[in-house]
Amino acid sequence: MAGNKTFEKGEVICKEGAYELWMYEVIKGSVAVYRDYGLTTQEKIADVDKGYIGEMGLINSMPRIATVVANETTEVSVIGEDDFVEYFKNPEKTTDMFLCLVERLNKINSDYMDACATVRDYLKAEEANAPKSGSLVEAMKKFAAAFRN
Repeated sequence: MAGNKTFEKGEVICKEGAYELWMYEVIKGSVAVYRDYGLTTQEKIADVDKGYIGEMGLINSMPRIATVVANETTEVSVIGEDDFVEYFKNPEKTTDMFLCLVERLNKINSDYMDACATVRDYLKAEEANAPKSGSLVEAMKKFAAAFRN
């Protein structure tokens, strides 16, 4: 195991686009997850105070999809590629990871269903030649941003 590491408030833990073969378990503190961190298009996706971050990059060997920044002094456990199998031989850690992933998947499913309902409302308004309400347009913008590549 690579061990624990402490990040101070505002410190970048992992950067969007980076290739890194490790993930983190948040032990103490909290982090913010951003798309386009530091740019005018910066968007906060989530706050995490318990659970895992960076697991997709480790499991899929893909670049990071977001930047993670410490909200406060934060301690994480660093789980590298070589540590992954050994780390999850612990049934409690495996259960925690699955629960974390299921929670995220449920949120994605809920957001997707909301997006589908918004598109249906938009298409109904379009078919009826009705003006789009401001809230409908704002909802479309929100979901377009959330589901962009």
